[in-house]
Amino acid sequence: MCIRDRKRALQSGDLVTDVLIPNDCYPLPDGLNFERFLLYNGFLKEYLQAIDDLDGSEALNNYVHQREKDTAGFSRRPKEEQVYEYVRKHGKPRFARRVAELITQNGTDPSKIPAEFQRPLERVKTKAEMILGIRYGNS
Repeated sequence: MCIRDRKRALQSGDLVTDVLIPNDCYPLPDGLNFERFLLYNGFLKEYLQAIDDLDGSEALNNYVHQREKDTAGFSRRPKEEQVYEYVRKHGKPRFARRVAELITQNGTDPSKIPAEFQRPLERVKTKAEMILGIRYGNS
C-alpha cells in the first residue's frame, strides 16, 4: 500500500480494515491488550491456576490485601482486574507461558479459541501452506 493510500485510509477512519488487517495486524476489540482480552473472555480460571502454580496459593490474596492498603477499593475491583494487575507487576511473559500450557494441556480444542484469534491463525496456516508446502488438517 502506497503512502497516499495509507493517508487516505487514516483520513477515512478505515485504518483497521484498509491498513492493519491487509498487513497481518489484527487489533483486539475495545482497546484491550492480550492479557486483559483473555481474562475478560473466559480464561480467568487459567490465570488463577497459573498464579497458584508459579507463586503459591496465597500470592494473589496477599497482593490484593497489600494493594488495598495502598489503593482503597482495590479489593472490590473485578477479579479480572486484580489478576491483570498482579500479572503485570509479577512478569507477564512468565504467566503467558503457563496460561498457554493450561489452555492447551488436553490438546487444542478449537471451541476454546476466541473468534478474534481465528482469523490470524487461519492466515498463519495459509501462509505456512503456501510458503512451506505444509498441509494442515482438512485443507
